[in-house]
Amino acid sequence: MKYIDLFSGAGGLSLGIKNSGGDLLFSNEIDSHSVETQKLNLKKLNVDPKKVISSSIEDLHKLIIDKEVKFEFQGNIVHENKSSKSYYKNKGVLNEEVLDNLKDIKDVDLIVGGPPCQGFSNAGRGKKSIATKNFTDYIDDPRNQLFKYFLDFVEYYTPKIVLIENVKGLATSMNYRKLIQTSLENTGPGYKTISLILKSSHFGVPQNRERIFFIGIREDVVDSEKLIFYLPTIIASKYKKEICLKDAIDDLPKIVSNPKPLNTDIKNEIPIGQKSSFGEDISMLDYKKLIRKKTNYTSLINVYRGNEIEPKKLYNHKARFNNENDLKIYSLLSPGKYITNEENYAARQLVTYSTEKINGEMVFTSKFVDKYFKLDPNKPSKTITAHLKVDNNAFVHYGDIPRGITPREAARIQSFPDWYQFSGPFTSQFKQIGNAVPPLMAKALGEIFYDFLNHGVDHLIDNQKT
Repeated sequence: MKYIDLFSGAGGLSLGIKNSGGDLLFSNEIDSHSVETQKLNLKKLNVDPKKVISSSIEDLHKLIIDKEVKFEFQGNIVHENKSSKSYYKNKGVLNEEVLDNLKDIKDVDLIVGGPPCQGFSNAGRGKKSIATKNFTDYIDDPRNQLFKYFLDFVEYYTPKIVLIENVKGLATSMNYRKLIQTSLENTGPGYKTISLILKSSHFGVPQNRERIFFIGIREDVVDSEKLIFYLPTIIASKYKKEICLKDAIDDLPKIVSNPKPLNTDIKNEIPIGQKSSFGEDISMLDYKKLIRKKTNYTSLINVYRGNEIEPKKLYNHKARFNNENDLKIYSLLSPGKYITNEENYAARQLVTYSTEKINGEMVFTSKFVDKYFKLDPNKPSKTITAHLKVDNNAFVHYGDIPRGITPREAARIQSFPDWYQFSGPFTSQFKQIGNAVPPLMAKALGEIFYDFLNHGVDHLIDNQKT
């Protein structure tokens, strides 16, 4: 099953597709740290890292397709997020040899990707409302239009199957859900389509993450319409037992909060295992010594094409600095309860921002009541987000020692294997993980596509769980 991954990020979706039997033709990503993460881990799988193309989708589109892209804004106001412009300053440069290879690709089975979704997210909408001082109109975002470039690549390569992933908020964003689905139906030779909101915890991922997936099967593919009809029940047959948070991260070594701000330099790390260790980006001790008894979940996520891969070291398990007041709040929080809950009364009195003292009590003035939240060890985690790059207040570890979760713990919650190493600064690691598609979820969808292409839709129907 030959596939292309556009807007590929750190490679979570791609890893799941590869694990289901996919053969990567190329992936494209603009963020340099995400590109390095992909290349580093492709080497571990003996896949050519040159298959990761570092460039903006606009540059890649112009040099391969060179066609005008017409935007169709759905809102009353258009607002561009300034932070999104920073990516373009360090974008890669494509050479002629790479371009010739990409232009000559034929017989693509699958194109997958997640065009940037921040413009549709609840947090993104809130920030745009504040920036424009407009709290009534729907505010559009140029990033919402990048799916147009994606569909042009679909038209160029005419894959048998298309998969687009995006935030659940897109489903209620004016007419964008209908626009994307209709646009896919009318792309190239035409596609039979469906859009589904899927929950990652249904696929054995310890996280209540919901995302919308657009799936298209090329009209001339045998039984394309039949697959679309049966797809919801076929996907449901892939559902797994729910995994709680402690089963996902409890076997990781215990560490403390980083004692100093901006203390991310490797030379300041204290080896994991020592009492005062706040973790390491790459552990001094071997993985086997640090994780002596893996959970069933840990073994599962480390499996690639039937074989468990055990890394030599533990990667990205490093805590960030939390100030004294935040640590006090962390210690007082009740797991799984929002800061407004009665059980968090004492913690709420220590919160100093987005609050107002009324009749002697701290009352929240912000709608983001999950600003402080301790994860419940006995339930799946709430959605891991890219906001982790800013702080850990909404993702407090449930253990006895107050601290925020580490990139490795966030990666575990996203179902990334322990051998999957994240490159770049500490904050970038969190962002890459928060923006990714859970590999276990991607693998389940990839298996459906692989079986359909190789064995037909009746094989999938016959093998559904009763």
